[in-house]
Amino acid sequence: MVYQTVKQLTEGIKPFATVMTDRVTVSREAPPEAIDAIALLASYVPALRATRVPPIAAVREGFVLPRGRFARVAPYIALLVIALSIALLGYSLFKDNLGTAQRLISMAVGVLALFVGVAMISSRLVKPL
Repeated sequence: MVYQTVKQLTEGIKPFATVMTDRVTVSREAPPEAIDAIALLASYVPALRATRVPPIAAVREGFVLPRGRFARVAPYIALLVIALSIALLGYSLFKDNLGTAQRLISMAVGVLALFVGVAMISSRLVKPL
C-alpha cells in the first residue's frame, strides 16, 4: 500500500541519473518489501517503549515517562555526534583534491549527523513549557 502510494506520487518524476566519468548510472526503484521493512523498523522502537507504560498512567495528566537506560550518556553521545559531523563538514569543505562525489556524500552525511546530534541534545537545552 505504501509502495503504491509513493509510486503514484512520483509517477511523473524522471529517474535520478549520476554522471561518472564516461558512464551514466540510473537508480532503480526500491522494492516494496524494502519500503515495508523500513516502515516496520521505524515503528518498532516507539511501539516497544509504549508497552512499558501502564495503561492507566498513560491517561493521567502530567505523567512523565521513566528515564531510559541510555538517558545518562545521551548528552555526551549527542555532543560526540555533533563534533564528528562538524569535523566531517569541515573536511568536505576545506579538503583539496577531493572528488565531487566524495565531497557531496561527506557533506550529506555531515549535515544529517548534525541534524541528529542537535535533535538528541535539544531536550537538554530547552525545557518544556
